[in-house]
Amino acid sequence: FDERRVASLAGIGWQFMLQPPVVGQVVAGSAAQGLLQPGDRIVAIDGQPIRSADEIPAQLQALARRAVPA
Repeated sequence: FDERRVASLAGIGWQFMLQPPVVGQVVAGSAAQGLLQPGDRIVAIDGQPIRSADEIPAQLQALARRAVPA
């Protein structure tokens, strides 16, 4: 499992040591473009609080699973 790969698929990068995590970059053409910008603080994903960068990959995976029709 590669956290950075999951984040890159979502079109974001974040700075690991900051609390709450801060968006470091937004990939052009990604789903995040137009919604997030560098410097944004990530305090929740889909209503679930984010306390550290370690929680982001699991929350993004859970969100992706809910978004894909079965």
